[in-house]
Amino acid sequence: MRELEKVSGIILRTHASGDSDLVLRILTREEGKIACLARQNRSTKRSAAATLDLFDTGFFELQRGRGPLRLVKGFVSEQTMHHLRESLDVLTLASVACEVTDVLSMEDSGTGGGPEFEALLGCLSAMNSRLTLRENCAVLFQALAALLGEAGFLDTTTIGRGSRDALLGLVIAAERASERQLRSKQSLLEIIRRL
Repeated sequence: MRELEKVSGIILRTHASGDSDLVLRILTREEGKIACLARQNRSTKRSAAATLDLFDTGFFELQRGRGPLRLVKGFVSEQTMHHLRESLDVLTLASVACEVTDVLSMEDSGTGGGPEFEALLGCLSAMNSRLTLRENCAVLFQALAALLGEAGFLDTTTIGRGSRDALLGLVIAAERASERQLRSKQSLLEIIRRL
């Protein structure tokens, strides 16, 4: 039997694989971004508490599989982020934070994801505490600045205050750095217009 490794992580992205499996992109404190397979995660035979979803934060037990994906053998939630799903605006802002983290982080880099992990965890935790929309945008601004700075795409000593234009500028910088348009950008633009 292969040895289990334990890592703390945040689910950045999920997508279906087959009839009941789920492929996860997880940002871990120890290893950076990794890809995993959660078998039978979408099966009707599993209890609702056992399913994994975007923003889930906690401790993962992983095992090396025969293929490139590690297998999720267990998960213990450290912090529930259920308030992120109570408002479409907050859900959008949290999704932007996860998407930017996903596109800026190298998968299986082996360098650890400490600073990125802490920036994203701080951002999601603050948004989960039911801040105002304006406060959540300021939290997102700080997180995106930290993520872009850590990835080497932004000099964090030169950024100003978190205005609407400055937040949009960070999103555009993330798109340029990743060389692709963010899926969550249009929804974010609608929020920015209302501020």
